[in-house]
Amino acid sequence: DPLLDLVGSDDVLLQLNALNLIPLVAVTDSGFELLVQSNVVNRLCEMAGISEHGSGPSPFLGDYSLKIMSQLSARALGTSLSEGVTNQKLADKFLQIVSSRIGHCIESRDPTEGATLLLALGFFVGAQPAESIREILLDSRAELVQNWMHLCNMTGEKFQIAGLESLAKALRGGSVVSNHSEYHGTDDLDKLQASLSVQKYGKITGNSRKKAAELGRELVVLYGRAYGLLRSDSGKNDSIGILFDLVRVPIDDIRCAAYSVLRMIAGQDAEWALSSLFAHPETTAVLFDRSLEMSKAAKEWRFSVMEAIRSNPHCANLGKAITEKIDNFLKKGPFAGPPGRAVAAAVKMEVR
Repeated sequence: DPLLDLVGSDDVLLQLNALNLIPLVAVTDSGFELLVQSNVVNRLCEMAGISEHGSGPSPFLGDYSLKIMSQLSARALGTSLSEGVTNQKLADKFLQIVSSRIGHCIESRDPTEGATLLLALGFFVGAQPAESIREILLDSRAELVQNWMHLCNMTGEKFQIAGLESLAKALRGGSVVSNHSEYHGTDDLDKLQASLSVQKYGKITGNSRKKAAELGRELVVLYGRAYGLLRSDSGKNDSIGILFDLVRVPIDDIRCAAYSVLRMIAGQDAEWALSSLFAHPETTAVLFDRSLEMSKAAKEWRFSVMEAIRSNPHCANLGKAITEKIDNFLKKGPFAGPPGRAVAAAVKMEVR
C-alpha cells in the first residue's frame, strides 16, 4: 500500500503530506472502505497515542493524526460499509485514544494537548447522528464525558477558549445555523463536514436535527454542572449565566468563544433553547446593550447570536415585543452605538 508506506516514512514532511491525502481518499465510499480495511487506520492510532508498546503519541504528528482520526470517525457513522467492516469500530478506536490521553492531560494541565483533544472531540460529537453519540458516548463512556466537561472548564485562558469552541462544535448537529458566522471563515473540520455530510449524504433532516438539539440540551447542562463542581466558590452551575459572565471577561478570545456557544444554543431547533436564553434576567444587558465596550470581532459575534435567534423556527414563541426588539437591533447592524451617542458626538463637534 503506497499510502501506508508514505504514512510510515521517516520523513516527517512526507508523512504530513500523506496524512493530508487521507481525508481526500475517504470522500468516496470505496476509498473510505479501503482505508478502514488497510493498516492505515492502525498506523494513525499508533501515531495518535495507542500503541502496543505504550510509546504514546508521536511528538511531531500525534495531534495531527488525532485530527485525521476524528475526521474519519465522523465519516464512519454516516456510511454504510460492506459486511465485515463495522462503522462503530473506527469510532471506538478514536474514543479509546481520546480517553487514554484526556486523563493524562487533566493531570499534566498541558493547554496545547487539551486544546487538541477538546476540538477533536467537539467535532466528532457534532458530526454524528444523535442516536450514535448517545449509544457510543453518553450511555457507555460516562467517565470520558465527565473528563471532557472537566477539561472544558479547567482554569487558564487556553483551556477556557478551547472548551467553549469544543462545546460550540458539539452543538452544531441540532442547530439551524452553521458552526461559523458570515463574519468568520470556516476551519478545516467545518469544510470536511460540509463536503462529506451535506453534499454527499444530503442535508440534515428536521427530525434528526431535533434529536440532536435534545442531546445538545444535555451537553449544555453537563457543561454548567462541571463548571459548578470545579468552581464551587462561584455558586454557579447555570450554563447560560456562566456564558453571560464569560462574554464580560475583558479577554477578546474568551468573549468571542462564549458568544459562539450562545449562537449555537440560539440556533438549536428546540423550544428549550430560546426559552432558556430569555428566561435569564441578564439577557437584555448582555445581548441588547450597545454601550458595552467590546472589539469589532465581539460585536460581530454578538450580532450573529441575534441573527441565530431570529432564524430559529421557535422565535415567534418569544412574543411580538421581543421579536420586534430583535428586528430593530438587526436593522441597525453590528456596529451601531447606543442611543444618544450620535447626538452627543454632533454636539461635541459643534462646540469645537
